[in-house]
Amino acid sequence: MQPGRFYFCRVFEPDQSAPVIRSIEANKETGIITIQAEGYQEILWISCGRVVLSGPTFDPERARQHDRYVRAMLRGPQGDTYTQPFRLTDRVAP
Repeated sequence: MQPGRFYFCRVFEPDQSAPVIRSIEANKETGIITIQAEGYQEILWISCGRVVLSGPTFDPERARQHDRYVRAMLRGPQGDTYTQPFRLTDRVAP
């Protein structure tokens, strides 16, 4: 947690599970972020409280009006999983 690499989950009922993130790759040069996960129905990329893109890959060239950060929300049938924000400047940093 000290380097700032974590995510959190919310489940709808006790003994259920939220989507599980297996890996996240962030290309610092292109700003493209890709998530590998299990147990999700959709992945939404959120910036300033708005969905700016959907799918397992965030590409700043395709996103609608994002701000200086984006976070992923993985929606699942039993709960949701959220990443910490990724800074979007000249490089991507968690």
